[in-house]
Amino acid sequence: MLPSYQRLQRLDIKRKSYLDGTIPAGFFKLLALDRLEHDNNYFTGQLPTDINANNFTKLVLSNNWITRTIPPSIGSLNNLRTLSVDMKSLSPEIPEEMANLKKLITIDLSGNNLTGDIPSSMALCSELTLVDLSRNQLVGEVPKEITKLKNLNALNLSRKQLNGAIPGEIGGMNGLTVLDLSYNDLSIRKVTLIEAICLVGKKLKEAKIKDTGDHDIEAGGNEIDD
Repeated sequence: MLPSYQRLQRLDIKRKSYLDGTIPAGFFKLLALDRLEHDNNYFTGQLPTDINANNFTKLVLSNNWITRTIPPSIGSLNNLRTLSVDMKSLSPEIPEEMANLKKLITIDLSGNNLTGDIPSSMALCSELTLVDLSRNQLVGEVPKEITKLKNLNALNLSRKQLNGAIPGEIGGMNGLTVLDLSYNDLSIRKVTLIEAICLVGKKLKEAKIKDTGDHDIEAGGNEIDD
């Protein structure tokens, strides 16, 4: 029935509407729909594999129980600006096709079972202001390419299995006001922190390290090298 509502522009069934079952594939075939929000429900199953809704600007599917993968067809949502898919049970990897979302401003994939590396191609989403990939099983290094996101205000990569050094280029991200890399296995040199983090007012959360000036650096759950 839903595909017959071709003039429908916004569909909001969030905040514990007590809906369950699988997400109807017809939601993604409503040609005029630009916002779909159905968080805090009991949807299960998996996302449709043939997402084709070019007018979508906002897609919020948080706090359901949808499983399996984010389909590569997510990259076809050319006008998407907000993507929040906090499902508790998604896996395995972030699809490279998400780099096609050139207008994306906010991406929240926190609290899933996503694995693999953080794709460096995310830097192609140059309009991003908020990235939250926390509480996943992502591994590898913080990609240096992510520091090319000059509009980024908030970056949360906490509670993962990241390792390696924090890229010093983070210091050039002058718009960044929230930076959380806590509870990883990252190695940090104090000099790099002072020059690249503190002097532009950023912080790494949870454990405090003092430099020789007035800066109070927080870098919990990581390894600090002299």
